[in-house]
Amino acid sequence: NRITQIAEVAGLESFPFLCELLLAPCPVVELPYYRSQVLHRLPRLRSLDASPVPAEEKVKAEIIYGCDAEAREQIFTELLPKESFVDRRLVTQEQIAAHEVDTFGQEGDAGPYGGANPAGGAGGPAGERSRLQEAKLRQRLAVARGGGEPTGVGDFENFAAPFARVVV
Repeated sequence: NRITQIAEVAGLESFPFLCELLLAPCPVVELPYYRSQVLHRLPRLRSLDASPVPAEEKVKAEIIYGCDAEAREQIFTELLPKESFVDRRLVTQEQIAAHEVDTFGQEGDAGPYGGANPAGGAGGPAGERSRLQEAKLRQRLAVARGGGEPTGVGDFENFAAPFARVVV
């Protein structure tokens, strides 16, 4: 399961007994404030990525999304009608969205590889491997073609072929 979009997590709210969720290997975990985004959408979670979710973290997630901003503004306006209300949240939903666009080029989607840039950048052009990566790949291919280690057992779970996608 390569969940890349935070909207895909929102679809899990239809499971009323979901209390533990493990998304750690998915690219969505690289989104800014990922835990807060998930907890806002799934407030019944007790454990996220094998770590407990304290009540304080749930409250912070709701504050980011302004669950009480309207009520606070209304109370402020009633008590101080001549003053203007200032939202003093340190992190807002809009800031998170802007950070996602800056980092990934789109809102709410980490892309198929998360923060890694298979289309070039620091690692070179798309699909290009370093000499070390290429040597390890050739070595492991030779072992796999020979039947694996021990002989007859191929270990493709830990096979180091970065950004290799197989489309069948």
